[in-house]
Amino acid sequence: ADEASVKMIENKRAAAKAEADKVLAEAHAHAEALDGAELTLTAKRKEEEGPEIFGIITARHIAEALVTQAKLAITPKGIVLQKPITELGSYDVTVRLNAEVEAKIRVTVVADEKGA
Repeated sequence: ADEASVKMIENKRAAAKAEADKVLAEAHAHAEALDGAELTLTAKRKEEEGPEIFGIITARHIAEALVTQAKLAITPKGIVLQKPITELGSYDVTVRLNAEVEAKIRVTVVADEKGA
C-alpha cells in the first residue's frame, strides 16, 4: 500500500471513530435526561376493584408514552420488559439506548376511570 492509501484509510478510521464517539455521547445525554423518568399509562380494569387489566402493556405502549410524555423517541426494541405488564401498579423498566448505554424509568399503570 502506498502512502496515499494508508493516509486515506487512517482518515476514514478517524472519521468513523469520531462518529461513534458522537453517537455514544448523544446516547449518554439521552440516558441522563431519561434516567429516573416516570411515565403513567392508563388501562381498563378487568374487574371493578381488581388489579388485572384488559389486554397487556407492551414495549410499544411504553415507547409511545416516552414520545408523548418525555418527548424522547425510543424504538420498542429498546424497551426491556421481563414480561408484558398485565396489572395496575408501578414497574421499573430498563431503556436500552444502545449496546453500551441504558437508563431506568418508572412506569405506573393506573385505572382508566372512564372505562372502569
